[in-house]
Amino acid sequence: MQREPRQSTADSARLPELRRLQGIALGALGRAHWLFLAALVVQLPLVFNSGYFSHDELQWLSFADVPWPEIPWNGWFDFEPFQYRPLTFNLWLLLSHLFGYNPVTMHMLRVLVAAIVALLLRATMLAFGVSATRASIAVLAFLLLPEVIYTHAWIGTYADSLCLGFALAAILLTLRADNAASRATMLCIALITGLLTALALASKESAVLLPMLLLLAALRRLDRALAAAIAGSAFVVAVYLALRLDTILFAPRDSDVYAWSIARIPARLVEYAIYPFEFDRFDAAGAFWDTHRRFAVICWVTTVAVAASAGWRALAVFCIGWAVALGPTLILTFSASQYAYLAAAFVCGFFAVTWLQMPGIGRATLAGLALIALMHGQYIAAEMRRIGAIQRALYEDLPQLVATHATPLRIKAERTQEDIILRRLVHQIPSYHGNPLGDRVLAVEYADTQTADVVMSLDGRLH
Repeated sequence: MQREPRQSTADSARLPELRRLQGIALGALGRAHWLFLAALVVQLPLVFNSGYFSHDELQWLSFADVPWPEIPWNGWFDFEPFQYRPLTFNLWLLLSHLFGYNPVTMHMLRVLVAAIVALLLRATMLAFGVSATRASIAVLAFLLLPEVIYTHAWIGTYADSLCLGFALAAILLTLRADNAASRATMLCIALITGLLTALALASKESAVLLPMLLLLAALRRLDRALAAAIAGSAFVVAVYLALRLDTILFAPRDSDVYAWSIARIPARLVEYAIYPFEFDRFDAAGAFWDTHRRFAVICWVTTVAVAASAGWRALAVFCIGWAVALGPTLILTFSASQYAYLAAAFVCGFFAVTWLQMPGIGRATLAGLALIALMHGQYIAAEMRRIGAIQRALYEDLPQLVATHATPLRIKAERTQEDIILRRLVHQIPSYHGNPLGDRVLAVEYADTQTADVVMSLDGRLH
């Protein structure tokens, strides 16, 4: 009976120390350099990936695996290709040429770019009046969302990070500009914003949204600086569309992936809305048919209700801003997780800004919803590492087997779950380590009755 008071006294003595440590941790997060370190640490599972996710990385590795003078650089003023992304593709070629056969280094560089974007997102939140600690927590949550982990774990998505980074830089410049400055300063704002827009457009087509994204700054200021920034950005987008719109909308496609129709907007909105809460779904494509779709729909409706708890104006900003951030991807045939990257950044920024306006029950509910999404993110990270290990093992065996096989090598996955992984990893890869592949490798669908020459096991080995 006498021990209980002593235990209670000891616990009470520990409380100030725990609060002090908590204050130190939160204070450290409020500093940019500590956030940068934390952003790298939470993404370490993406760095230690021994292989690649898709054919894109392997194709570009093949293109770049030539002497320096023979690298097929993309032309900066060649506006004819359907995907005009010279900044993204040339960066990709450069990194593949230097480090392509070292996946861990490639993933480390990808995560480094992601951490820089995270710092820009934090700085933008600060410019909107969010406290440093709250902005840092929101940024770390952003990095752990499923669509964001999917993007950062895939080397083939530099376009998304570059586009977001330039957009954030333009918004940040607009928010921090001095409205009392001279006309010459306003012209500089327009020119710099136009340059950032041009760089974003050279990274990804969805940067045509940048003038509309700049309107977010109107929530903090409505003056000459904002007008100058929007004018500079809109001018560059208008020139870009004059040069590219016909190609983007009507040029022949290699596949149906980029076919478009306005009628697809409702389906895309639903899939992007519920995907973060389908905690064991890998890709956003087909999210509407997931077995957890009812649970996910409830979670999304709850998210909207939490946004509404901050006021009807906040709800309007949330719904419109989220849809605008998804932008042109809404008219495409398929959903893709990386297409929700900008929207994920917007959602994190929105809730960081409106946190103090929400009641306690709204904050607690938001924390629960975030936990579900973050668990989904860890599932994506584990799957990306598993696929990377399969790719590594597959390409340890593949070149030699192809070289010793007189006819095209037919490969089938050992089970249906790995069928899409196999088909993605051998799709139109010209060569690997100088060994020709191309049409000498055929992936036999698991459901196909054809006999395969070799079978890919669960770990990627061929036998």
